[in-house]
Amino acid sequence: MLILNGLTLFSRSKTFYSGLFERMPVTKGFVKLKQDGQIIALGTAIVQEEWAGFVNVVIQEEHRGKGLGYAIMHALTDWSLENGAVRQYLQVIASNKPAVTLYQKLGYRASFGYHYRIKYDLQPFASS
Repeated sequence: MLILNGLTLFSRSKTFYSGLFERMPVTKGFVKLKQDGQIIALGTAIVQEEWAGFVNVVIQEEHRGKGLGYAIMHALTDWSLENGAVRQYLQVIASNKPAVTLYQKLGYRASFGYHYRIKYDLQPFASS
């Protein structure tokens, strides 16, 4: 296991998250909320031209329902405005009802959908 910014992740995620942050546009901001020295919530914003994208907004499960999501979104919005964004977008899994409810209260509306594809019987592809 790996602890990244105070949140527990599987060790194979370390490479993914390190690479993810390196590939993000230059204009990016990170917000984290701590309690007793431990990170309990975090979020990332990236700004490209007039758009701000919010990614990796995470609240530790035992701290949900306390307004931390609102606080993170507020801080990310302020930072984005200071860095030239006038529009925002985010991506959320539709079954994440608490997050969807928060985003709706903040004025976000669904524009596009997406889905994941899962392959359980991973086998090497035959070479051609």
